[in-house]
Amino acid sequence: MFFAAAIQFHPQLEKVENNLQRLEEAVVQAASSGAKFIVTPELAVSGYMYDTRSCILPHTDTIPGTVTDRFHSVCLQWNVYIVLGMPEYDSETGLLYNSAALIGPEGFIGKYRKTHLWEAEAHWATPGNLGFPVYQTELGRIAINICMDAVYMESSRIPALNGADILAFPTNSSAQTISMLQGWATLNGMYIVSANRADEEKGFQMAGASAIWSPYGEKLVEAKTMIDGGYEEIIYGVIDPKHYVNPNRQRLLKRRPELYRDIMLHIGPWNSRKTAKPSEINLKSYTMPRIEGGGTFKQFYDHWEEKLNRQEKNSERIPALSVLPALSATGSVSNLKYEELIFVGQAFVAEWLPKYQLLAERMNTALIVSAPEYVESKVYLSAWIINAEGKIDAVHRSTHLHEGDGHWAEGSDLTVVSVPGIGRVAVLFEEEGYFPEVTTACGVKRADIIALLAGEDSDEEYAPLIDERFHLNKESGSTLKAVWENLAMTVQAYTVLAGWQKENGKSITAVYSVDPYYEKEISAVADEEGVASKRVITLRNDLWYNQQNWIVSRRVEQYYPLVMKNDIQTSMLPAHEESDMMA
Repeated sequence: MFFAAAIQFHPQLEKVENNLQRLEEAVVQAASSGAKFIVTPELAVSGYMYDTRSCILPHTDTIPGTVTDRFHSVCLQWNVYIVLGMPEYDSETGLLYNSAALIGPEGFIGKYRKTHLWEAEAHWATPGNLGFPVYQTELGRIAINICMDAVYMESSRIPALNGADILAFPTNSSAQTISMLQGWATLNGMYIVSANRADEEKGFQMAGASAIWSPYGEKLVEAKTMIDGGYEEIIYGVIDPKHYVNPNRQRLLKRRPELYRDIMLHIGPWNSRKTAKPSEINLKSYTMPRIEGGGTFKQFYDHWEEKLNRQEKNSERIPALSVLPALSATGSVSNLKYEELIFVGQAFVAEWLPKYQLLAERMNTALIVSAPEYVESKVYLSAWIINAEGKIDAVHRSTHLHEGDGHWAEGSDLTVVSVPGIGRVAVLFEEEGYFPEVTTACGVKRADIIALLAGEDSDEEYAPLIDERFHLNKESGSTLKAVWENLAMTVQAYTVLAGWQKENGKSITAVYSVDPYYEKEISAVADEEGVASKRVITLRNDLWYNQQNWIVSRRVEQYYPLVMKNDIQTSMLPAHEESDMMA
């Protein structure tokens, strides 16, 4: 085990020597306090808000160069590794980059050039051209992302596939990018060390809240925020290499790259197939009840009919989408033999699916219902999208399955379909949601809404743990989960999660908003009846960050590793050790 440190540091514009002196003092303070891995903020050497190339050019350096040599001396003296945010001058081309250097006792190790630029540096910096390298050190395998990179799952996913144990995250974040780190730590099974600023520069306010996240999404430590006065400080957290191998990382071995090729499409700024106009919609997700004895087709149908009736017939002429959980029409089938599953699948389609179609029409709501499906001699975990006229728009078959779900066949397509009055809807089962390649593909296909169907074995995840004062969902922490908040924010699609009732009576059912941080949009959680309901307006084209901006700013030429059948650089975890590894 060793200590990592994140230095929350406030550089001054155009005062590089002063910045370097104070940075060096802060690094020595962290090292003398026992830190072996130290991360500084984005452009910590120079400051951030430069208007043009000519403004920042005098404050740049090559990498490696005199600045990295200076910090190599500190690394050598204290036997530490440093990630240093700085503007880079490329001597061969004369181009400038927003970069970070990795320096250790052995000297300069490597660098990362920010791939996804924010407007502030886009006026002088060239997008990075090095991909997402991973560097082997005696502390473990280290990768780097910088600030806006966090908005794009590819930035952390590719290093994870290449075996990164630790992701260093220099940033000048005002809230959004640091709010996404907990989700990426969880989905990729890696430590993340984030160093931010908490001051203001040319009217741009940075949030502070530097933090260290575990591979399970646990917040190990967090610095004070701009709300607390905007202080410089150094925070410390323990990194334990024993946790480099963990169940979250093991999930990478279940990836299906052949399904992810849509993430390599760049359909923008023109796309005639996307939803053309915003729509006002009622989104509702329902909790699966616990019925003694397991329940019958009729019991579940009667339950859902009563629930939809209680929500009242949609007479306001506002389109509605009602999402039911995984296996909502049948209840648990985990104890059924394969032959029994076939019978259940056939019986549902022949007798009960038409009843759900009539229910959707009668209640004037689009409806998503789930059951086993037997087709072409295979049994699938499936979901039917029924529009408000009672017609079936699509059937989705789960493409990624839980461990132990060997009786199901894997689906071969991701489903995004236009539903009349609603917009473009994607349907995913919970396990599929743990693969950001899947959710990103849905976003690329312009899903306005993602229906996420959870089952009886829903994974327990951490609630959003970033300082709660950044968003308004303070009272919903026991229900909302950071990974699903990430999903909605990343692809800018309202995410409607329908889950099963837990043994303690609680539910994870919720409708996730697309921006709880800047727009302060509240997510809806299940009420006493187990129903989460939220009226939304899709598209949000007038806001600073939306699906259109995300689409056109993706750097698909950098994402090839995600669709290649390369070997994943991760070790296998013995099954009996998994419970011991959980934080």
